[in-house]
Amino acid sequence: MTAVEWAAEEAARRRAPLHVVHAAGVDTGPFAPPASVSGMRARGRTIVHRAVEWVGEARPEVLVGSDVVDQAAGPALRAASVRAALVVVGAVGHGRVHDMTVGSVSLELCYRSASDVVVVRRQEDPAARRVVVGVDGSAAGDRALVFAVGIAEGRAVPLTALHCWTRHRPSDLAVAAVDVGTGVATHERLLREAVDRCVPASTTVELDRQVAGARPGAALVEASRHAALLVVGARGTGGVAGLHLDSVVRSVLHDACCPVAVVRR
Repeated sequence: MTAVEWAAEEAARRRAPLHVVHAAGVDTGPFAPPASVSGMRARGRTIVHRAVEWVGEARPEVLVGSDVVDQAAGPALRAASVRAALVVVGAVGHGRVHDMTVGSVSLELCYRSASDVVVVRRQEDPAARRVVVGVDGSAAGDRALVFAVGIAEGRAVPLTALHCWTRHRPSDLAVAAVDVGTGVATHERLLREAVDRCVPASTTVELDRQVAGARPGAALVEASRHAALLVVGARGTGGVAGLHLDSVVRSVLHDACCPVAVVRR
């Protein structure tokens, strides 16, 4: 599924308008060749026209508009996010080697967007319908859970709320057994309290609560293998794109096996 397809489906679910933006990345400086500038703009208009045409045929109920802008993708989409409830982008590039180059637009948006962001990665299990959300008891985790409930309820699909924690490894096995037992109970309570805070009692969502003694990034990526959407909350802040973005968010953006929603507000 492409970013346009995913966005059109979500716009239809929300009964919201869809705005398609193509960032041509045109150099409009005094030394830019005129033919190159006009060619890039023309290519952008063609791409946008095809996208709008597809939405009109596949989702005629969605009101769709479009823009071709000269800016690079990062600044253009950040500007668009100010007026949006959700920004949807495709995943470009895979793997950690490309972190600073290919896929940097997705990272920058997840870090600096004024709205929530969905990065449409390839879905490894095409038959999967489940939404998976990472819950850690923080305000960001609560926002992610509220977002995930809305998606699952709107699409009438099951939801897994996954809380992860890393076990301590003391040398004394008896102490280790007590530590693990106490830890599981504590984290089960944390997850239960988050669900009580964020999930309305009237919800129709089929909710599965899971606690995993594993690193959050690895556990969420594993859960994404049989999911249609993975939802995480963003907590990173700072002045340089991606520098302080939460490590769990960065991990799932690189390695998840389905689209990823990064909830920012």
